[in-house]
Amino acid sequence: MTAKVQENNNTVLSCLQEAVNAETTSRNLYWARSVFWRAVGMSKLADYYLEQSSENHAQLSADRMAFLGRQPEVVPTKSASIDEESIAEQLRVDLQVEIALADSYAEWINVAEKARDYVTCKLWWSVLQSTQGHIDLLQGWLRQIDLVGEDNWLATWRSDSDRGMA
Repeated sequence: MTAKVQENNNTVLSCLQEAVNAETTSRNLYWARSVFWRAVGMSKLADYYLEQSSENHAQLSADRMAFLGRQPEVVPTKSASIDEESIAEQLRVDLQVEIALADSYAEWINVAEKARDYVTCKLWWSVLQSTQGHIDLLQGWLRQIDLVGEDNWLATWRSDSDRGMA
């Protein structure tokens, strides 16, 4: 392997590790949100967050790292706020997390393209598309909350079994 190819490979591997770390932080945030919403009797919203926490974006980058010859490192995740006062604040934090992820994936895709690692590019493009879809969803939810208010918006997430808990 030439020195340039090895340098490019190391750069892509560093970005893959960053992706694993960022996605693990995001996954943990969404898992914590699912626990909270289930505890307050909002199981449909809890299920949504649990589904988001189950996305395998960290696993995709970790698998690619392993294929390229490096074991992903297990690092403590960054702390993420889970104590917002309102659902709108919570969704704004989630939106900031997703926008930061999208920006990072755009940068990482450029790094992988420069390194001519088109398999990693394709992997990250698919994750970026998913992330952008989540950004659109969160922006839509925030617009809905502005229109109908938090209580009415949250009522749409209450399942029949939750109604007895309120």
